[in-house]
Amino acid sequence: PVELPGVSMRMEDAEELVKNHLGETAHLVLKTTTRKVESRNVVAVLTGTRLPQEEVALSAHYDSVRWSKGSWDNASGCVALLEILHHYVENKPDRTIRFIWCGSEEIGLKGSEKYCEAHKDDLKKIIYNVNFDMLGNTLGQRYFACSACEEVLHAFQFFAKVKGIAFNSKLELASSDSTSFAKAGVPSSTIGKGAPRGGAEIHSYHDMIERLDPDTLYRDVNFSLEYVDMVVNAAVNPIPKELSKAVKEKIDQAAKRMAEIDGEEKKDEK
Repeated sequence: PVELPGVSMRMEDAEELVKNHLGETAHLVLKTTTRKVESRNVVAVLTGTRLPQEEVALSAHYDSVRWSKGSWDNASGCVALLEILHHYVENKPDRTIRFIWCGSEEIGLKGSEKYCEAHKDDLKKIIYNVNFDMLGNTLGQRYFACSACEEVLHAFQFFAKVKGIAFNSKLELASSDSTSFAKAGVPSSTIGKGAPRGGAEIHSYHDMIERLDPDTLYRDVNFSLEYVDMVVNAAVNPIPKELSKAVKEKIDQAAKRMAEIDGEEKKDEK
């Protein structure tokens, strides 16, 4: 609970200081300003033809961080969302689909969090949220973070094996926008792909399009579309409206941590 000032420094500047100024006294002047800026979510809705009252929410965050082009994190997820939208414009879905490009994910899932707060009535109609965060990198392991129940996890594992694509899949809260929906009681998941050290790297200038592979991105998007389509056009809703005990415990733990942080902040303000 101790606030310490900090800065970000480019590696080139740090190396220059050590090489050419080792042993000298350096004075670091830190000037900060706090300001409020506006962030927006971008939403498109396609109404279902057979079961419009049941909805599937698809999401991806479109913001990045300073010094990063954000090609992998998360322009790749935005591309997946856009391509899935193109498919359903031409092939009308049975269920209503909400396409949500979230803002301000990088500073704490703020865009998706505010969306869930502002659309509580709409959330009652949403049977499932599938979020896309980082796809198409050349090397790495695909992951499926399932914030739903065990039936959803096992169904995904079965589907991935049928399609012949390996995933590290488990019940957990993703460090992405699906967690906002899960905390609001909506069964959710995030599909993405991690990377080994030395490959694609988020939140840095290494996050560039050269680290991505078009064929891999195509496979990731196509697989995601086929998985989503299985739910969107299912004869009956296949997603139980419940979260597993493990996911609920993780949500409770996260809420407890946030309460502790809020308490410390209020104490500091006082």
